[in-house]
Amino acid sequence: MQAFQTALKPSRIALVITAVLHLWALLTCIFAFYGWMRIIGLVLLSASLIWAWRKQTLKQPEAIHQIAVSRLGQAAVFIGEEQIAFDAVLCDSSLISRYALFLKWHLGDRILWQFILPDMTDKESYRRLLVWARWGQPLSTRPSE
Repeated sequence: MQAFQTALKPSRIALVITAVLHLWALLTCIFAFYGWMRIIGLVLLSASLIWAWRKQTLKQPEAIHQIAVSRLGQAAVFIGEEQIAFDAVLCDSSLISRYALFLKWHLGDRILWQFILPDMTDKESYRRLLVWARWGQPLSTRPSE
């Protein structure tokens, strides 16, 4: 197996979906509720939009910005704006699909979930990550869940 690195960027598809769903929820809140229920709903929807937007634009402190895989199939993830590297093991409960990757990373002392769409990286990097996630991991490093 060849070593590779995958740099991640925010997904345009996920940003559009986030905006459309929050707009739909906002309109529903405006037309379905009144009084203090509407005000609470709008405040909570605003907080939800801010949180979701930060999550989708990879601005959260625990956002994974890059994944590096060695020739032996061992992975390292780079977290945060400072790009701090952590050795990572992909857990068996990750969902691997051709259209999206729901990755569960075991970093030793903590577990992180990551959602990757194909437009978050170039086609070749996405294909390599997909193939590695399905078949390229060393069996000896997998954590027991």
